[in-house]
Amino acid sequence: MGDSAAGGAVAVRRILVIALLLASATTPLVAHALGTRCWIYLPAHVPVLLAGLTFERRIGSLAGVVAAATELAWGGRGVMAALPTALELACYGAVSGACSERARTWRGLVIVIVIAMIVGRLAHLVAGVATRGWSGHELTGLFVDPWPGIALQLLVLPLAAAGMRRALRITSRALA
Repeated sequence: MGDSAAGGAVAVRRILVIALLLASATTPLVAHALGTRCWIYLPAHVPVLLAGLTFERRIGSLAGVVAAATELAWGGRGVMAALPTALELACYGAVSGACSERARTWRGLVIVIVIAMIVGRLAHLVAGVATRGWSGHELTGLFVDPWPGIALQLLVLPLAAAGMRRALRITSRALA
């Protein structure tokens, strides 16, 4: 691959990374500002999981940290109230990024999302119980109420990640 071709592929990758990081930072803000039922549709999870599925663990982790920092700083709640969600988002990015490096199929990407969701929600559960105590609503709030968002993520994110991965490979080959 020539220098200009390599530079073009790197530029496309950087643009996608920046777009996902910006989405990780702004999605929670926009969702809260619009009064979206965030606990049902989970809009802040989408760019973080997509970054992890599309790129490696470093980008997924970075997207999770960016979303978590946004949630902590501007989520409209106190630090202790936002901490469980921030940890959940950070786990999503790190776990989806680490696990997706070996996922090569749609089914593999779905499995990665399920693993990331379980780890992230368990982190949320532990942090929530540690900061607020057990109320009995934690399990339904994490695993039952958000079923529409979970279903959408399981259907859409593997396809979006596969498309982004394919676009990155095609761009790299076309510029070679």
